[in-house]
Amino acid sequence: ADESVCGLEGFETTSSLDEAPDVKWELVGTVAAPTDPTIGPGVVNDDGFRSCYAHTAQGALYFAVNFLALGSDSTLSSRLIELVAEGPGKDFLEQAIQDSPGTGVSNYRAQIAGFKIGQYDGKSATIDLAANYNNGRIVSIPLKLVWEHGDWKMVFDSNGQLPLSPVQLQNLGGYIPWSGA
Repeated sequence: ADESVCGLEGFETTSSLDEAPDVKWELVGTVAAPTDPTIGPGVVNDDGFRSCYAHTAQGALYFAVNFLALGSDSTLSSRLIELVAEGPGKDFLEQAIQDSPGTGVSNYRAQIAGFKIGQYDGKSATIDLAANYNNGRIVSIPLKLVWEHGDWKMVFDSNGQLPLSPVQLQNLGGYIPWSGA
């Protein structure tokens, strides 16, 4: 259960991330997303949909950014449900998609400005991304993840919402600066 579904190496039970990873960035939708053949995404489909990340804190971080990036592209965002953890949140979102196709599609413009690893134990992680939106606001987007079926998955509450609410930041104090720009 701990192995990556696409064979990526690496496993850690505590975060080893204490500085910004040196990474190649690719534009996914309107958001620059990290990519590394050893960390992820390990699978990029012909349509650009991305999945499979290393079972490490860095893999969780790359998954979180790529998930947000996929959501910025309306041609890919309909598949985001594939990256959601099993449970009431996924059930709610699947029903909402059935009831109203196109629900949740978002075309936003933002770039990652930094991150914090709030919690990481190999089974779950809380990745707090600082995003710089095109209107000048910097927003904290804390994302809860779980390791499930050999990959990182996004956790949503029973109402299909993020368990932790995004909030506006005044600056990047406390975050590790990291961006693709």
